[in-house]
Amino acid sequence: MDKYNYSLNNERLKRYKPGNKSTKDDILNNYLWNIRLSKELYPIIALTEVTLRNHLNNAISQNIKEKWLLDNDFVKNFLKDKELARYLEVYKDFSKKGNLTEGKLIAELSLGFWVNLFNKKYKVSLWHKKEVFETVFPHFILKVHNRISFIYPKLKELQYIRNRISHHEAIFDYPKGLNNCYKEILLLLGWLSPEIKEMALEICKFEQVWQERTIVSLKS
Repeated sequence: MDKYNYSLNNERLKRYKPGNKSTKDDILNNYLWNIRLSKELYPIIALTEVTLRNHLNNAISQNIKEKWLLDNDFVKNFLKDKELARYLEVYKDFSKKGNLTEGKLIAELSLGFWVNLFNKKYKVSLWHKKEVFETVFPHFILKVHNRISFIYPKLKELQYIRNRISHHEAIFDYPKGLNNCYKEILLLLGWLSPEIKEMALEICKFEQVWQERTIVSLKS
């Protein structure tokens, strides 16, 4: 592993140490395994994120305010706190450039922005509106007392793992079990769109990589 020291951060690699008796090769193998896990989770996370953004935007447009993201006055009354601040920042930037469109706003607003719309502070203004939840999750069939309180933690978990992957952080030792997180994301995607879930599974090999647990060391 010493030959990789110049390119890889040794302090950072300590995060991937499997145990007290681990060799340098064990650490490197864990690091590479983490990269492979991130690679296989990416399609599921990306398709879940894109589907969620579009479904939620459509739900608001269809049931509350058509093309709501383009109505600055409506949004100022509808959004709260950090979500409003982020929206105004993005809206202002696109307006200055003269290329403001609904599609660009949907894409530019972060996953955190969309996930935070499931916070309880939007319960009355958003989730108490008829057909909003059903438009976002048309295939949600579970009988739960509070659907938003049930869904929100799962979306925050999705956001957490997504951000870890985006910043090249460790995910292999996720406290709840990365395999369990994977299953939760699949549930979310299935509630959003079984067709998109099927598409994602065609290119995702997460379960296979998760079961391997070890990686062949890089050759000299």
